[in-house]
This record gives sequence, structure tokens and C-alpha cells, in this order.
Amino acid sequence: MTPHERRLSAVLVAAALLVTAADARASNPGVTGPLRVDGRWLKDTEGRIVIVHGLQLAHKRPPYHPPRGSFTAADGRLINRLGFNAIRLAWMWKGLEPRRGRYSRAYESEILREGRLLTNRGTFVLLESHQDVYNDQKLNGVGFPDWATFTDGLERAPPTRLIEYSPPGVGRAFDSLYANRAGIADAYAAAWQRMAGGFRRDPMMLGYDLVNEPWPGSRWPECLDGCADLDRGQLQSLQNRLARGVRRVDRRNPVWYEPYLTFGGTAAPSALRSAPRDVRPAGFAFHVYCSGNSSAPPDAESRGPRYRECARENDPRAFDNAERTARALGGPPLFDEFGDSQDKRHVERLIEEADSRRMGWLYWGYKDWEDVPGGPGDGGLFDDDDDNRTLRRAHVRVLSRPYPMATAGTPLRYRFDRPRRRFTFTYAPSRRVTAPTVVHVPTVAHYKRGYRVRVRGARVLSRCGSRYLRLRPTRRARRVSVRVAPGRCPAKPGR
Repeated sequence: MTPHERRLSAVLVAAALLVTAADARASNPGVTGPLRVDGRWLKDTEGRIVIVHGLQLAHKRPPYHPPRGSFTAADGRLINRLGFNAIRLAWMWKGLEPRRGRYSRAYESEILREGRLLTNRGTFVLLESHQDVYNDQKLNGVGFPDWATFTDGLERAPPTRLIEYSPPGVGRAFDSLYANRAGIADAYAAAWQRMAGGFRRDPMMLGYDLVNEPWPGSRWPECLDGCADLDRGQLQSLQNRLARGVRRVDRRNPVWYEPYLTFGGTAAPSALRSAPRDVRPAGFAFHVYCSGNSSAPPDAESRGPRYRECARENDPRAFDNAERTARALGGPPLFDEFGDSQDKRHVERLIEEADSRRMGWLYWGYKDWEDVPGGPGDGGLFDDDDDNRTLRRAHVRVLSRPYPMATAGTPLRYRFDRPRRRFTFTYAPSRRVTAPTVVHVPTVAHYKRGYRVRVRGARVLSRCGSRYLRLRPTRRARRVSVRVAPGRCPAKPGR
């Protein structure tokens, strides 16, 4: 490529990014990226605190991405219309680099297509490196390449649709990754550099989730109640390495560290420490799947014999631990995977736990496709993943709910009473932020016939029935309180 061609290419890329940003604002005027980390919070370019409600997108069978016809612009529009403002988008290292040193451009392009389809509609993307039990050919799992899988002939799990980490071969594979055996951890960081390079300039990035549900390796029994030495040693070292791979091409967007899988299963604490200066900004992403209730029927967790114990003890403790770990890392907490179930009571309980703590969340998942290995349930939003007319509307009504997408100040509390369809929200306005506070109101799921708004300390800027309720505080207001309930105002389509 000549110097002139390089300059022309740069101009075209810059123009495309401007169009992307403009399209995103047009489709979702609630939040403007890029996001930045400010202590416990994510903030947009206007200085507003951003809360995400989102979904997972992952396909676990070759070629490790959804069929093109099963994830299209129509899906992007539906996700936006239902009020979800973020997607956790999975990529598989095996899909990217099936042979060492040979990257699949077709795979890169497909993941990038999915990401652009979302960000062009104003949906933030959290790019996530996914694995469930490491590798398919050698461990009956999914995620990492065959050439990066060292089991030394140790036992693996039999073929099953469920996730099984206990066999010795799985422990050996993770031990080898942490030890950078044959340079595989370095290769993993290089793969992250490759994937982040395609997204680095997109203004609608939520960031990079470095590795899904890492396993402690052969010493996993020590971690059921917490293993600080392994957290601060092999786990933090690996994720620091991966984060540095991202930072070679993207210095701006957050990287998200994850704890061991035991964190949400047994509420074992994490001892991850402050992210190194050269990889910040960073946050803490965690999952909650209470292992004590694993004998519950599929899609019926709330009928499990130990569900009450999970709800009262395990899960709140995991959220407490997440807040502590996020503070230690120096960034916000993000509840970025839960659910995988049609049990509405169970899913709603976890959403309400996150909302009560003013945490963003991402539910597994949008479409289930072949979720193997995975949980026993079917967490997708469709009866038929290839037919969007089969949307499970009752399940959507649990997930699609009002929330403060962008707060010009500090959100103090918010809650949705779904049976009554009443939403309450209180925030402390900031005089330094001139952009309005934006609340998403799900006119599709809950307010088809309109809604009424009662506000103290602010005036409403948006038109009657808008999906995006905009508020500006009055001059002397120190608190703004908002109440949304069903009403006579017709819910008109549009912003």
C-alpha cells in the first residue's frame, strides 16, 4: 500500500467511525460513548453514570459463531427495542486461531460483523473470550485450541451437555496455561491483541472480558472457600498478561477481570488486587450460579431443595464479595452472567439483587442455539432460535424493565415492582453535568397503553409515551424522585 493509499484508508476509517457514532446516537439517544471508568462507576462522554441491562450472545459449536441468518439486523433492532443497551459478545480462541500462528480472517470478520450490527444500533458491546471446560477435542468442552491444550493423558469428562471441571485432565490443562507452557499464555495474549484491534476505535465498547469463568487448575479443592495465593499468583498474572495484549492496541476501553468459577458457586471470596497501572482502566466482572442448588430440576431452580439457602446466604454474599473485589481492583463491579433458565422467579430475584446494589447486569442469553456444554436449562428468549416470531414474551417481561440508562448525578436507588408495573427512582443531580438524565421505559413489554410520570425536583423533557424518559433537575433540587406507572398517555413509537 502506498503512502497515499494509507492516508486515504485512514480517512475512510475515521469517516466510518463518525457514521457509527452518529447512527448509535440516533438509535439510542440515552447514552453516548466512549465510556470511562470513574471509581465505582462507568460514565459516558457527558459525565453521566451509565447502567447496563444486557444479554449474552454465544455459539459453542463450530464454527463458534451464530449462523448468519440467525443473527441479523432484525435482532439488533429487537434488542434495542426491548431496551437492552449491552451485549456480551463471545469469541472462541479456537475459532480465531485453530492452528498456531494462523488467524482466521473469516472468523474475525464475522465477530466484527456481529459487533458492528449491535454498536450501530446504540448497543454497547462487551467482547468476551469464552471457554467452558477449555477445549472440545481433548476435554469435551469448548473455547481453546487443541494445540494449546496439554492434558498429559490424564482423565477427561465423558461427553455430556453439562459443564464438568473436576477431571484431572482439566486441571492439568489450566495448570499449563497459567505456567505459560510452550508459550501458550503469550499466544493467548496475542490472540486478544488481534481481537481487540478490530474493536478498539468503536465508541460503543463496554470493554473486554478477559476470560470466562477461569478454573483454578489441579488445586481447585483449595478454592471452594477461597484461595488468596492462587488469586494473587496465577490468576492475576494470567489476566494481567491478557490485559497487556489488549493494551498493545487499545489504551482506552476497560478490561474486565473475572474470579475463579467458585466465586459465584460457593461465594468464595476473591483476592484479586489493584490492576497494574499499565492495564487500567479495569473493572470486576462476576457470575452467580449457586452450586448448592445444582440438583434442582432444569429451568426450575426455585424448586430446588437448597434454593432458600442460595437466595438468603450464598448469592448475597457473592454480591458483597464482588463489591469488595471491585474496590480492590480499582473499578466498577459488573454482574455480567447469570440466568440460563426459564425460571422467572429465580431470574427476577437475581435482577432485583443487582438493581438494589445499582449494578449493571447481562443475562445469559439472547439465543441458546447449541449451549453445549452448559447448564441444564434453556435460557434463550426464543422457542426457535431461527425464528424471531417465537419470542418468549413472558420471559421478556421479566428482563425488559425500566432503569436509569444515564444519570446526570448519582443514582441512589431504583426499583421496579413488576406485578404493579411501578418504577421508582431517586438520584442526586450534579450541576456539572448538563445533559439530561435518561430512563428507559419499556413501552413494548409493560406500557403499551401508555404511562404516567410523577417527578419531584426535575422537569420532563421527553414527549408523552417515549421509550426514553428525559429529565432535567430544577435549579435548587438536591434530590430528584421519579415514579412511573401505567396511565392514559398513549405509548407512541419512536424515541
